[in-house]
Amino acid sequence: MPITDNWDHLSLRDWQEFASAWIAELDGSASSGEDLGQKVVLMNFTATAAQQWLFLVAAVNAARSEDHLAAIAAGPLEHLLVKHGHAYISLVETEAQNSKSFADAVAAVWRNSMSDEVWSRVQSIQALVQK
Repeated sequence: MPITDNWDHLSLRDWQEFASAWIAELDGSASSGEDLGQKVVLMNFTATAAQQWLFLVAAVNAARSEDHLAAIAAGPLEHLLVKHGHAYISLVETEAQNSKSFADAVAAVWRNSMSDEVWSRVQSIQALVQK
């Protein structure tokens, strides 16, 4: 799927609301009437990497449980690292240093098809979380 401009109209607040609604939908505490899980998957393939990053940070900030962080890890975070890891791994490292929740999300990431370099740096974050 190509990158589209469907996401360009969203403000930072819109990204935060989207992420919060998805988190609420994950544990069944709210429903927007949309399948936000499908919308997140679509976003992973049609939003720019910078837009995906905004969603990812907002989702981690909205997360209230390990299950939420695991869903973030297995979805948007892993996707970003596979597709844009070289450009975003430094931001991931910085965010993990500054946010325990973000580091915990990184700890739940699987390799998938990440480059060796990106995966090695992810593993370094994971090792720090396990200490």
